[in-house]
Amino acid sequence: MKKLLFIFFFFSTTVRAQEMPADFPARADKQYAVDMKSTLTQFSGFIRPEVLKSYETFMIMVKHFLDLGFRIRVAERKMTSDQRALVRTPMQNYSECRTSLGTASKIPFNYPSFSGPQLSNCDKNYAIEMQQILNSLVLKTDSDTLQDYENFMIMLKQYEDLRYRISNFEKLTSLATIAKLRGPMKRYENSIDALIRSVSR
Repeated sequence: MKKLLFIFFFFSTTVRAQEMPADFPARADKQYAVDMKSTLTQFSGFIRPEVLKSYETFMIMVKHFLDLGFRIRVAERKMTSDQRALVRTPMQNYSECRTSLGTASKIPFNYPSFSGPQLSNCDKNYAIEMQQILNSLVLKTDSDTLQDYENFMIMLKQYEDLRYRISNFEKLTSLATIAKLRGPMKRYENSIDALIRSVSR
């Protein structure tokens, strides 16, 4: 249990683009760890250790993906529509870059998409466009806001890369298994939704 909570803490502190509210549901984190351990135990008696490890990684990714989505929504509420459009431009181009790679390689819809070194050019272009935006704002934006924009674009990249990793895993895993692995997320997501409503008031 302590190991799972440590892993969650590590993921939650990977990016600090937007500090979580002080009342972020720590109890929900603990409950997810309990539910996750229970779910993995159901598989542990009849699957290989490396497969069980991949299930654990998937469940951690799904939780981190939801947490990042929460941070992104909180950060975007502080921006104007023009600001949101600007800082999201590199991600739009990044997504198009990934899509063009898949199209050129004729990757079927139900087959895992590119990842890792194959995306080096897309990653490089994202970093370049991100820096260009920051450079264009440096003379008319205070340093704290500029840092927020930088952190937001980094966080958004992590969010979208996680989306692809999660999708790739799901394309290679049975629907029944995915349903079990995603089960604990339903309770956790309800806690996040309740927090979002409270923050929005």
